[in-house]
Amino acid sequence: MNSPQKPRLGQKPHLFKPQCLGSIRTGSKWGREEMVRLKFEPFDDASRHWVPVIDEDTGKQVGSIHSYGTGPDCFGGTDISLFNGKYRARVNRYEAAVGFVFGVETVVNQMAALATAADDSK
Repeated sequence: MNSPQKPRLGQKPHLFKPQCLGSIRTGSKWGREEMVRLKFEPFDDASRHWVPVIDEDTGKQVGSIHSYGTGPDCFGGTDISLFNGKYRARVNRYEAAVGFVFGVETVVNQMAALATAADDSK
């Protein structure tokens, strides 16, 4: 049986880096879709980077991710700010940044779906 190779001493394991975040779609009973689909370019959280977060449907920047890198003592981190600072976080790992952006996307889409449902019931 082939087992996955373990990283050699001094070699960093390969980290999961999705190419795009995808989207979660919501729709009303009338077939209209109110959604936000956020994406950003993958980055190496071990070095300094600034990455814009883009709404795929409008093409507009809705936030940014600033990675300060990590050092031997785990200093640094990644700051995320979305929708004019309404949703902000500081995380230590790339995967946590992806999770935060997915979470904000889900919350915004759910709020839009609830608002649409309330409008449709009137």
